Amino acid sequence: DLPSSPSFTVQKKTFIRNYDGTVKITLNEKRDLVLLGFYVPGIQESIQPLILSSLLSSKAGRLQKLIDRRIIGGFTVDYSTLIYESLFTVALFGFKDKHKAVSSLINEIKKPVTQSELKKLKERIKAEYTIEYNTLKVINTAGIQQLLFGNPTYLFDRLFDDREYEKLSDFANKLTEQYIEIGYE
Repeated sequence: DLPSSPSFTVQKKTFIRNYDGTVKITLNEKRDLVLLGFYVPGIQESIQPLILSSLLSSKAGRLQKLIDRRIIGGFTVDYSTLIYESLFTVALFGFKDKHKAVSSLINEIKKPVTQSELKKLKERIKAEYTIEYNTLKVINTAGIQQLLFGNPTYLFDRLFDDREYEKLSDFANKLTEQYIEIGYE
């Protein structure tokens, strides 16, 4: 017989960077595309990557400004909410000057978050997750969170905790110290 409510614990892992310094890889293929990867802690340790993803990628986000200023033609931001260490990636394309595109991205990440920007970011994230928690998707999301964290609203609770947003500028600044850049030339 299987127990009616099996339990297990997720061991907390310390976040350790796997490399020292910025890594650059150039692929000899004609494309105006660059992919930057940042090692980030998993969702159990920090929700900062999730918040940063929203700051960068929303229609009113920071990377949209690079499109508006014609530094890049477009972008994608990808972050998977894994329990442990994960990779946060940003792809930039449609640029004329790769160096300017990459440095503009890094500058947008490092730029301190203003109070106005923070207020809009909190409202947007809270609205998005409130909608998500009011759909059938919540059954799957809540179940996974219950299994992993013992709380079906783990992520929701953290995203609604204003203290989580106070650390964003420090996290973003530290993130830009080391990254992997894969560029096509």
